Amino acid sequence: MRQILNLETAFAVAVLVALLWRRDAEPSEPKAGFSAAPGIGRGDIARMAAVALLTALAYWHAAQLYFLSDDFVLVNMARAFHASAGAGKYAVMFTRGGGDGFFRPLGYLSLFGMWPWAGFDPARWHAVALSLHIVNALLVYVLAATIGSTRTGAWLASALFAMDGAHPEAVAWVAGRFDVLAAMFVLVSLIAFIRLWEKPSALSGAIAALAMTLGILTKESAYAAPLMMLVLVASNKASWARRMRFVAPFFALAAALFSYRWALQGGIGGYVTAAGTPQIFELSPVSAAEALLLRLWAVLFFPVDWAAGARAWLVTAAVVYAAVWVAVAMTARARRAGLALGFVLAAALPPVQQLLIGADLEKARLLYLPSVGFCLLAAAALEGMRIEARIPASFGMLAFSAIVLMHNLSVREAVAGKARTVCEAVASCSNPEAVRGIPGSIDGVYFFANGIPECVRLERNQHPDGPQHACSLAWDEKARELRPAP
Repeated sequence: MRQILNLETAFAVAVLVALLWRRDAEPSEPKAGFSAAPGIGRGDIARMAAVALLTALAYWHAAQLYFLSDDFVLVNMARAFHASAGAGKYAVMFTRGGGDGFFRPLGYLSLFGMWPWAGFDPARWHAVALSLHIVNALLVYVLAATIGSTRTGAWLASALFAMDGAHPEAVAWVAGRFDVLAAMFVLVSLIAFIRLWEKPSALSGAIAALAMTLGILTKESAYAAPLMMLVLVASNKASWARRMRFVAPFFALAAALFSYRWALQGGIGGYVTAAGTPQIFELSPVSAAEALLLRLWAVLFFPVDWAAGARAWLVTAAVVYAAVWVAVAMTARARRAGLALGFVLAAALPPVQQLLIGADLEKARLLYLPSVGFCLLAAAALEGMRIEARIPASFGMLAFSAIVLMHNLSVREAVAGKARTVCEAVASCSNPEAVRGIPGSIDGVYFFANGIPECVRLERNQHPDGPQHACSLAWDEKARELRPAP
């Protein structure tokens, strides 16, 4: 699979260079504003409804997926949260650092608040995640239109985002809620910020600041918001004094929130190495450059879970898709390519230490926010083509996105089915701790990296009268199932 990644990386970098070179092939003058389009009209509503329907159809079957790994932990935490008494349980979420090294009070509250309605029903948990993803796709439409895209370009950006193959880990995994919700707040913040830049008002500024704050309290990825705002103002003709006057308050707010988080956590927090050192401190300039300049683009261009097998039809679709991008790179002039590239890099900075994503797409949820910039880039490139070439190229990109999304969701569906079988088998054991070898992930999909005790608790709560017996089970890697231990 390393060879596949190398090919994807070389191709992605070549296309990016070509797009940037062709963008500069014709003289262009920076604008004083974003040429923000008028308010949403009837035509926009129809286009946005089409995107919402497309997204719902693409993910509809995924709403039936079973829980996976951290899902069991989060659902049991939600149950325990509502079993506790007193209003103080809400306040403590915002005044105490998380034992997992993170401070995500709003993200956890959004999950815990679902328990009275969703309970142990995976379909309800997934339905809310899908609804949030639809909202985000529509916000991408508004953002694209606000920065000056045509309505066709805005629709393409929105549709490409809705069906991006890198998104199943964020959208079809309960534990991905943090990424989806944080991205929603960041998108709202950016749209309000653009309104603030175009026509300063206290209301726009308050909405931008509040949305950014809510995003940061949901997940660390939202710390990218002020960086993305800086990219926005840098793409417009203005003095640096004016630019900094607009973005400085948001950087100050982000710094204050980060300081509060640091005080609660007693340090930077975050994921740690086996030695207990924060991963961010192990990041080298070389690995950061590889992640941001090479691997990131390979996965954004080709968000395919190759670990599940390179079937002939999937390889054929990838070749046709690559040919579409070659045609785009040779003929298109993407006016907002620099802005879109800046969005990708700014959004990728908070999780950079984890962005060396492999061909199995594990951790692809971290690309949920960066993919906004990539979809804006693709739409801008398509807009820069002649109409006779734009239509087949757009169809080719959308078709590839749909094919890859279906492939990646089918992999997740197969793994979720195995998780249900394993969970039921372990829960029926009177000695579940004796079950050995269950893998943390399968084909890049988190399986039971966490959650075995919680899975047992969940199943026994649902079936309190279920039979239990002594077990001696072990994971058979070849058959990919639990079998009697030898």
